[in-house]
Amino acid sequence: MNRILSLVVLLASVFAGQAQGIVNKALLAQSHSGQVEKSKNNNGRPLYFQFVYLSTDAATYKWDDGGATHGSIRYRLDLYKDPAHKDLLLSLPVKMRNLITTYYVDAIFTHSTYADAAQRDKGATMIFKKDVRWARTKFVPHIGCAREGGNWERIDKVESYEQLITYFVRQLDNNVQFDCYR
Repeated sequence: MNRILSLVVLLASVFAGQAQGIVNKALLAQSHSGQVEKSKNNNGRPLYFQFVYLSTDAATYKWDDGGATHGSIRYRLDLYKDPAHKDLLLSLPVKMRNLITTYYVDAIFTHSTYADAAQRDKGATMIFKKDVRWARTKFVPHIGCAREGGNWERIDKVESYEQLITYFVRQLDNNVQFDCYR
């Protein structure tokens, strides 16, 4: 039984190591920027984005099996209409979690016109499976804020962190009307 458990741990660390260069601790403690070509929210022009690093929660979560997970990494996602980052289109709070085999990004969209406070905030989540190098984004926008014919595509064979975060912003741009959240 111990040999089987050791083999499982070894295989998990090998698979997690395959994506080590894509998501690593050093990358998650700095800001990142990029652009999405032919933005639906910027009239077909490029949409510029910046993930601004804010902090890493100091909390450590202890699991029953003795393992531990460190807290969330906090960012702010700023979306701009111009390359100089002067014309802000939208700013969203973001929480990231870097677990052993999975990496999560949650962007919170707030629709201020909802009377029910529990319905004001909704999270768009990207899940990146490190062992197989694919990512998927899931989100159900507020009523009237989704693009007609939207398609939340999965990306396979992720090669870099830049590709991963650009994919996330592209999925949001293709499927959400940002004007609802301004």
